[in-house]
Amino acid sequence: MYGRCGSVRNAKRAFDEIAIPNVFSANILIAAYARAGNLAGARGVFDGMRERNVVTWNEVITAYSHCGMVDEAWMLFQRMPTRDSSQFDEVTLAALVDACASLSDPLEGRLIHREAVKAGLQADLTVRNSLINMYGKCGSVREAATVMETMTCRDVLTWNAMLTAYCQNSMIPSGLEMLLVMRMEGIEPDTTTHSIVLSAFSHAGMVEDACAYVAGFAGHLDSDHYMCVVDLLGRAGILDMAWMLIQQAPRQKGDDPLLPWTTLLAACRMHGDGKTGLNAAKNAISLNPCKSSPYILASSTMW
Repeated sequence: MYGRCGSVRNAKRAFDEIAIPNVFSANILIAAYARAGNLAGARGVFDGMRERNVVTWNEVITAYSHCGMVDEAWMLFQRMPTRDSSQFDEVTLAALVDACASLSDPLEGRLIHREAVKAGLQADLTVRNSLINMYGKCGSVREAATVMETMTCRDVLTWNAMLTAYCQNSMIPSGLEMLLVMRMEGIEPDTTTHSIVLSAFSHAGMVEDACAYVAGFAGHLDSDHYMCVVDLLGRAGILDMAWMLIQQAPRQKGDDPLLPWTTLLAACRMHGDGKTGLNAAKNAISLNPCKSSPYILASSTMW
């Protein structure tokens, strides 16, 4: 109970009070340490265990993987008594692959890919999605595409991972073609899909494409998506259209109401548009007269 609630101290106290600690109680303590980010504590319990099971290995390997310590996770993986699907599962493999992705290390990622094949877990959807993500982040787009092409079952995470691989490796046209295929196969873009595409347009300065995308998916985009395009338009100096998008953007609970106007104000200062900047400042100040940033931006825009 204490482990699940994140109370490591109480979990450790309960563990120490057990006359003969067993694998089950040790695993709970390892998981509690891992959730708290205390790898030293998790490893201490692991090293002190006389008996370990598949959960033990999975917990400690996943803990190291989630902290980006791929080498240590991989060393533990190789120490497993028998490295087959009875000793680890798709969660462990996916965690290892994700750790390689975070370090852009395709070499160890390929080794883990081979282990997945050996264990018969290469067809698992979670593992395959992680492999696509890893190969994409490592710049191995062709390998990512190969993994996807051999999949008989794909979900929106699969498509998003491949779309990210294309967009992050300056292959936006290929990503847009894949987006069309995705919709033809009956998978509709989700919030993450829209963010991937609009961020790619923004980084590439593709103003017309971004505006066409917003027009095509109006009603499916949230305020963050609109702000991404407002920022792009502002940097491009198309301030009237940025103003229009701010007016059209949906409002969501938790949004900073000043952000659209201060973003536009910053763009006005960049391009020396005092008139639009003054109007943007008025809107920002009406929302929060006590906030200093609109006044500062407005004064620098006017002068």
